[in-house]
Amino acid sequence: MRILFISYYFAPANAVAAVRTTKIVKYLEKNGFTVDVICGNFPVVDDILKNDIKNKKNIFYIEGFRFIERLRKYKRETSEKSQTKSWKNIVFRVFDKIVVKIFGLEKYIFAEILNSYFFYLNAKKLKIDINQYDSIISSFGPIGSLLLANSYKKKNPKLFYILDLRDPVIPEYINYKILKFFLKKIEKNTFDLLDHAVVVSEGLKEYLINKNFEKDISIITNGYDLEDLFFIDTEFLREVKIDSENKLTFCYTGNLYEGRRDISKLFLALKELIDEGKIQEDKISVYYAGKDENIFLNTAKSDNIESIVKSYGFIPRKKALALQSGSDVLVLATWNTNKEKGVLTGKLFEYMMFKKPILALVTGEKNAEIENILKDLNFGFTFYNDYSNINDFKNYILFLYHEKIINNKKIIEESEKVSKYDFQNLTQKYIDLLKSYHEN
Repeated sequence: MRILFISYYFAPANAVAAVRTTKIVKYLEKNGFTVDVICGNFPVVDDILKNDIKNKKNIFYIEGFRFIERLRKYKRETSEKSQTKSWKNIVFRVFDKIVVKIFGLEKYIFAEILNSYFFYLNAKKLKIDINQYDSIISSFGPIGSLLLANSYKKKNPKLFYILDLRDPVIPEYINYKILKFFLKKIEKNTFDLLDHAVVVSEGLKEYLINKNFEKDISIITNGYDLEDLFFIDTEFLREVKIDSENKLTFCYTGNLYEGRRDISKLFLALKELIDEGKIQEDKISVYYAGKDENIFLNTAKSDNIESIVKSYGFIPRKKALALQSGSDVLVLATWNTNKEKGVLTGKLFEYMMFKKPILALVTGEKNAEIENILKDLNFGFTFYNDYSNINDFKNYILFLYHEKIINNKKIIEESEKVSKYDFQNLTQKYIDLLKSYHEN
């Protein structure tokens, strides 16, 4: 069976979104499928994902506009050299102001659409015989993958077209009418053309049902790949000298989405426990790695607790995995609202590999899907940022502190259920879906 897999994010891109798509293709091919890939071309490489495709043939790398990456690079440069007056920085400063004026906080959505639209236009130039494929899988987001898959489905209506949906096509925070109209049109065209939807969460399944989506829906969550553990950068772990013997260490790796992922209550809880004399400040460390270093550090400063924080900025994934492996408690942040449920960051499943407590900080409504997963596995604690369960949160941190510092115990979480999130097992669901369709 021959499959065309379209995903803007794919190996060796150093992006969380590239992990899912790469692992699915990896294990489809290990099970005898032939998979050709059309994907974006990124300058920053994840060495682990690069290894996953070392013998892979037929990957077509396509350039996008990459405005987001350029904008972030400009912001980093100007924060380091505030007086820079190069023509590039002047152009980006002016363009950034124009985009903010028009789109406000939605500028990153606009930039991503612009970026992936260029990807779509460039990918259309590929000379591909679409009739050689039995199935096509399009991973969203961003929208370029949908536009390209839609065009191929129109050329060959016999294709079994699967949409792999990681996020809502239209996020709830989109208010700009032109953006919303544009996304609605693409969403409708996609829903009309596709044959089956695969979503990563119950919340996204509900999103489709509320859109009156009438085709079949399967839930195949994100997951982890135990083979990634072979590539942990142990030399980096020695360099950073995590004091795992004498401290309770927390680790957050990943983006904060301009603060939408709120980690402030972690610092608040730690500060209160320190002020109450229940834990010692010199027995706690919090490590961060990601693109939002300034937000993370400023959040810690607001609680006057920055002395316990160490940030490494944006680092390769093998180093991020090293930080996770050397820390005691793994922290993630997400959101759960009535309109946007089931936001399950891929970081949750990556954390599962290490069998350590996971602290999930959730902004928004109660009953988040991530809480149900952690309860099912007995893998940590979910805190809602409305302050209602701050005492339970503090008590859980205090329990971990006593286990590690007072009782000198290694904190390990065990659950046989966690294996269902192994990408080898998850991909079997894709295999069953593909075989079922073509056999019938």
